[in-house]
Amino acid sequence: MYKMSRRFGALTFSLSLVTVLSGCQSGPDKITLVNPPPNQTPPSSVTTSKPSSATGDRKLTVVDGAAQSVTPEAIVDRIHRLEEAHIEKWLSDDEIQVEIVKQIKPATATVEAKYTYTSAVVELAQDQVQNIADSKKGNNQVTLHEQPSPDGKLVFIQKWKDKYSASNFIRDVQSGTLTPVPGDNYMEVGEWLDNKTYVLAAGSTSGRGEIRRISADGSYTMLELNDADTEVLNHIGTSGGRIYYTDNYHQLKAFEPDHSTPILIAKNIGDFQISPDGQWIAVATFMANDKGNTQILIYTPSGQIQGSMIGKGDMMLYLAWSPNSQKLAFALYSEEKSGMNGLYIYDSGTGSVSPLGPTYYPVYPLNWSPSGRRLGVTMQNENSGIVTQILDFK
Repeated sequence: MYKMSRRFGALTFSLSLVTVLSGCQSGPDKITLVNPPPNQTPPSSVTTSKPSSATGDRKLTVVDGAAQSVTPEAIVDRIHRLEEAHIEKWLSDDEIQVEIVKQIKPATATVEAKYTYTSAVVELAQDQVQNIADSKKGNNQVTLHEQPSPDGKLVFIQKWKDKYSASNFIRDVQSGTLTPVPGDNYMEVGEWLDNKTYVLAAGSTSGRGEIRRISADGSYTMLELNDADTEVLNHIGTSGGRIYYTDNYHQLKAFEPDHSTPILIAKNIGDFQISPDGQWIAVATFMANDKGNTQILIYTPSGQIQGSMIGKGDMMLYLAWSPNSQKLAFALYSEEKSGMNGLYIYDSGTGSVSPLGPTYYPVYPLNWSPSGRRLGVTMQNENSGIVTQILDFK
């Protein structure tokens, strides 16, 4: 999880719906899921081909060893467009809570601009928008971040009082009981280790700060990490009782709560995301001494690469697994227009990659609906504000 700076002012909010029919797409925006012919060995690297004047398809290779089942084209059925807003959270598969930001006072040479932040609920099935009463928060707003446990029975809540400190709670979903967790934190970095245990890298203004193993009753113990090459934990993931992180030298490592010495998983790592089922680690890696050459790879939790790379570009923008771990959305930027640009979907069952559009450059994390049927993408618009598109898949 990452704290996002609020960079946008003078915002207005509207919602429109664009219906995208599979036969009406053109050029590189057409979404095609490529599968190899039966009994054919998949290629060993990702390539792109320039769109044919006849079909406009952009084809990508598939990952070695992927299941060769027949998969239909990944078709976007509808696009919901939310002007000047970003997603705060999904309330259900058909409802999202968004935040609208309005500038009430411009910045001067000595004073920061002032904004109001208003929440609204968007009902996607009927494309209706309803402001949440008394939700104007002002600059001194309190921000909540919530992470449900894997089984959905508990929620870890961070209540941010300002940019640098938060109070923490655990909510029991069934009873509604809110249990305070002692101690505040400077970083918003944490993950559920299992259904009853949350790991929080609390951070500090000096040094690594505490790593807390928090129980469902709000109590916690401190975890020791014996790694001189790690000063700050700015991102962690969990799988099979292990805690994964990257060190100062861009190495992906893992340690267990009762074993403080980590093991090395992979080198030259820019970012990583572990699938919700804990079976896969999507990694953005770069060639040694060349951080501009980014590759997207899939690892097992033990550190074995699965097949070949699924994406390549000059810069990786965001990675996001769907809640059911079937799909990975990722966005790349390449200086070369013929390279991989924009948003792509990787299917973990077939190993195939589909382009969703070369102009999708998200500025907020990619955001899946609870079922994985919808994907939210927030981009900068032509007026230097933001626009969020909700993509409905067939």
